[in-house]
Amino acid sequence: MRELEYKIVRSPRRKTLTISVERDRSIVVHAPETASDETVHKVVAAKRQWIFGKIHHAQKYQALAHPPGKEVVSGESAPYLGWIIELRSPKQRVARLSSRVASWYPFLIKASGAKH
Repeated sequence: MRELEYKIVRSPRRKTLTISVERDRSIVVHAPETASDETVHKVVAAKRQWIFGKIHHAQKYQALAHPPGKEVVSGESAPYLGWIIELRSPKQRVARLSSRVASWYPFLIKASGAKH
């Protein structure tokens, strides 16, 4: 059997024991100060199948839709603050909001390797 690594966070005000699987797939057990290590280990062992299910959940840990450092192409549209904007090349330095707004607003796009 594979050993689970988890962090125990104890609190004097807590009355129940909870297990959380974080986005980085780390496991955190929140326990009352009065709970013994043996009790915590027993609960984690009992919830082992649930924990593995959460760690290997396909939707929760998908790759980012747009990886950091994505190259922007002129004319591409992107969501921004609830609007869909059209991105223009760095030379034009203007982006147009979706057809819901008729006027133009400046939207600066920094060219890669460009100096300020």
